[in-house]
Amino acid sequence: MILKLMLLTELKDMRENGYIKKAKKFLELAKKEIEKSKKNSDPHIAVDGCAKGYLALDLATKGLFQKKGVKQIPKSYRGTRYLLQKYADKNLIRIFGNVRDILHIDGYYEQIINYNTITLAFEDLENYIKTIENL
Repeated sequence: MILKLMLLTELKDMRENGYIKKAKKFLELAKKEIEKSKKNSDPHIAVDGCAKGYLALDLATKGLFQKKGVKQIPKSYRGTRYLLQKYADKNLIRIFGNVRDILHIDGYYEQIINYNTITLAFEDLENYIKTIENL
């Protein structure tokens, strides 16, 4: 019962505070982990930073869908891509694909850590979040 109440509280918080706020938070955490990884020469920390960056991308995308009035937010990548094609402009679609490939595929799954590329992906992600926020 307590767990159910906590989940309902978190869902209410997500509706009131929005996905964008959470996306910004995770982007900042991701940036800190990448800096820590560089400083300590530890690529494992960067992998965690890439995962948090991808989570920020996912949350921002859910924020886009929420703003567009989508009632059922997709849980799958396929569903997300479908709705992006329907509701986003080609610039947002391009950024989503590039950031996903760099952070999720290369950085997290393949553990290919290129700090310059990751930094550029974070810049694109920041623009993605701001664009959605200003819709």
